[in-house]
Amino acid sequence: VESEVGMGSIFKFTIPLQKSLEEVPRQTASQNNNIPTLNTSVLIVEDDEVNLTYLQEIIQPTGAHILAVKSGRIALEIFRENPKIGVILLDLKLPDANGLDLIKQFKSLSPSVHIIIQSAYATHEDVLIGFDSGCDVYLTKPVSETELFSAISKILEK
Repeated sequence: VESEVGMGSIFKFTIPLQKSLEEVPRQTASQNNNIPTLNTSVLIVEDDEVNLTYLQEIIQPTGAHILAVKSGRIALEIFRENPKIGVILLDLKLPDANGLDLIKQFKSLSPSVHIIIQSAYATHEDVLIGFDSGCDVYLTKPVSETELFSAISKILEK
């Protein structure tokens, strides 16, 4: 426990991980009808390690080629080098870039790229600003596997 009067407290703990003797095999897209097969590249732009890992694990069974970065600057470099990226999952709050500005830059490089904002900013105004900036879908965190797959399926059907 770390505590500072007037500032708050931080509680840290460790939970031991016990591996099972029998590992349950992970389902693939072909084994689970709820997981779409994606024949595209997905760029995940997320600075939070836990969220980044979560999104990668959700998308991995789809067969999509995944590119994951924690920086807006690097995301633009990767996007320029990989013009066949079909979907971008974009966090709006990044340490080195404004997500809304990034949308405009991605769209100027490739107007057909599909951008899904995944953000903790959830007010009606935030969502409208996201759409005005050019996103295709606005999801609020925490993003569920079902809503993410639904969003990707809808935009790829267009």
